[in-house]
Amino acid sequence: MFAALSMPATIDDNSRVDTAHSFTGRMCAASRWIEGQRKDALFADPLGYKLAGAEGRASPMGDWIMTPRTRFADDLVKEHYEGPAAARQLVLLGAGMDSRAFRMTSVDELAVYEVDQPTTFDIKEPLVAE
Repeated sequence: MFAALSMPATIDDNSRVDTAHSFTGRMCAASRWIEGQRKDALFADPLGYKLAGAEGRASPMGDWIMTPRTRFADDLVKEHYEGPAAARQLVLLGAGMDSRAFRMTSVDELAVYEVDQPTTFDIKEPLVAE
């Protein structure tokens, strides 16, 4: 599913990413996880906690921007998946710690391609391997 140059055997919750871009991805994952904990959540991101790691959960991106942005993108994906064009591929450039490929079960025939830095996938791949 993901291609990386190298992949550590295991990643623990205290593993740290090497770039500011990858750290931003962890912060975004933390905000998505926080939204999923609300009783009136607009979406759920069960992988958010794991993808955020301790460093992302310590500095969430900000629910005020991540929640509407995530919901808007999810709705857009569903609209084009179910619409007359019936899109079956999604390319996420700068994918970061996005979990859309795993959490959007209503679009089960959608092929998701993620493009990002190897340092992001060095952390992400072992976390989503299950």
